[in-house]
Amino acid sequence: MNRPIYFRYAGLVLVLAMVLGGGAGPQLWSDHVIMLAMLPALFMGLPHLFTNRLSPTAKILAVLVFVLVAVQFVPVFRTVQVANVVAVSGWAFWSPLPQASLETGLIAISLVGFALFIARFSDAEQERMLRFVLIGFLINLIAAAIQLSFDQRANVKDVLPFVMTAGTFANENHFSALIYMMIPLVGWFYLDRARRPIFYLLFVMLVVAMLFAVGSRAGMAISSVLGILTLVWFWTYRISFAVKAVAAFVGLSALSLGLWLIGVSDPLEGDLRQVFFATTLRAIGDHWLLGSGLGTFTAVYPAYQTQDTVVRVFANHAHNDFLELFLECGLPGLLLALIFLWQIVWHGGRSGLAQAGFLSIVAIVLHSLLDYPLRTFAVSTPFMWLAAIILSTRRDEEREAHFRRSARIRGDEDFVALAHDEDEEFEEGQGIAPHPAGPRTAVDYR
Repeated sequence: MNRPIYFRYAGLVLVLAMVLGGGAGPQLWSDHVIMLAMLPALFMGLPHLFTNRLSPTAKILAVLVFVLVAVQFVPVFRTVQVANVVAVSGWAFWSPLPQASLETGLIAISLVGFALFIARFSDAEQERMLRFVLIGFLINLIAAAIQLSFDQRANVKDVLPFVMTAGTFANENHFSALIYMMIPLVGWFYLDRARRPIFYLLFVMLVVAMLFAVGSRAGMAISSVLGILTLVWFWTYRISFAVKAVAAFVGLSALSLGLWLIGVSDPLEGDLRQVFFATTLRAIGDHWLLGSGLGTFTAVYPAYQTQDTVVRVFANHAHNDFLELFLECGLPGLLLALIFLWQIVWHGGRSGLAQAGFLSIVAIVLHSLLDYPLRTFAVSTPFMWLAAIILSTRRDEEREAHFRRSARIRGDEDFVALAHDEDEEFEEGQGIAPHPAGPRTAVDYR
């Protein structure tokens, strides 16, 4: 493929999603624009499903996501009770709300297709996409700074199909998710590559101060803990990835538990998450096997509200993506999510940038236990970029060919021989060995 053009196209999609995709409501024209922009990526990524660099399990997961969406539109014979004594029988789609399922399914297909497209690039190209992610991040940071410059924080209307309350986001907690997921990525660059920790520390202080001004307490807490964790992570590079991953999971889980305990102590109308969770769990009790249908949460949820849990606020989401996925897609959807997370953990240590992506993904996943940041394209698109980086486990042939050409030009026969040995080791299923030039090569494998 014409790599320079496709590389810039993928980068522009990232920027577009991070600027326009800050809303989580239904039928937003901004989301439709992003999906149209991702359409070429889907058509270019899907035909290469079995030749891209994704791990075999990740490829199977991608296929199963497409199957899960397609199943929503399989015609089945069912009986629907429309009154106490009247029942209507006939053929209908599996999903009781095919329009909602179509909208949600197109979002899922677009994001998976974009990840398939990213998986075709080399490690160096995937790494260079960080510049586009930083551009989208800076645009949001500047927009938030402009809003905060007024005497009272300005909510921007009539620009996007939602009111921008923080940056280009409709929700300050989702804005904070984009902010803190950048911390490990900036940390990888300044701590692991550039070795300039002072710039990293200044960056962390800037974003924490920004979230303080925005008023996101959860964002401040997660950013502070993630900033310290990233600093320790890349300064202790001799410690194995498995040990650091367990420590990171325990630390971030403790933080999530603390935020939850703070939330449940609030008045009912101040934090409704415990109400949403309890009601969603009751609905799951009737739909746990196959789900209520993709995108049907808002239609199913009211039927399971009890008199003491009916509140003034409309529940557009469960504020827990795993519970909502379990309700809508049943046990198959939950299993796919758990297998995806297992793959992220299993391959999260394959390179320096992959480890930074692992930290960002873990933080977003834990946040998704209490909110729904992945329901916005502005967070889910860079999330899928990071997932594609971690799961692109097949050998980077372009990178290896570059090092072999360089070695032959230098006359480094020892390197050529070692590269041949690494090929044999890879064929035996042992994976990619570290490059003999050390950890500061174009792409850092550890």
